[in-house]
Amino acid sequence: MAHRPANILKVWPQRTAMECLRPDVFNPRIEALATQHGAVRTSI
Repeated sequence: MAHRPANILKVWPQRTAMECLRPDVFNPRIEALATQHGAVRTSI
């Protein structure tokens, strides 16, 4: 269940259509975003 696709909706800076992304596609995007904003990732 942890590797199932999820519906992702971008709302900023401009709303886009919903995307259904697998973790192997979504995780690199969120990690890049966190790096750009200086966030520190912790293990879950």
